[in-house]
Amino acid sequence: MHDPHNAPDTRLSAAEHLLKTGAASTAELKAIVDAQNIPADQMANAFAAAPKLSFLKAQALLRRAAQLESRPAQKAVLVHEALMLGDKAGLFEVAANLQADVAASIKAEGVARTKDRSSDGRC
Repeated sequence: MHDPHNAPDTRLSAAEHLLKTGAASTAELKAIVDAQNIPADQMANAFAAAPKLSFLKAQALLRRAAQLESRPAQKAVLVHEALMLGDKAGLFEVAANLQADVAASIKAEGVARTKDRSSDGRC
């Protein structure tokens, strides 16, 4: 997991095994998930694809999709899904730490405007 010369997917697999022990720091996990090569078809359907993946692969996919998403409401949906999957796996705190910087980048006024429009049928 710690050897940067190992392939990203090898490092991710090792990190998956260490998750429940707490042996990996948030910074290490972020570096591992951010190094993943994510197929274009998964990126295009991140919300649907994530629940079918292992915990860290799903977190990597949703994190990357949210980082690339320009619409605040959609970014919030992706972060929310990552947190829900983390909770389901019993790893909510890990998911929250992995997604914290992405969540912090969401502009609240963009989400509120979209929500207001969706309630009156314009969105």
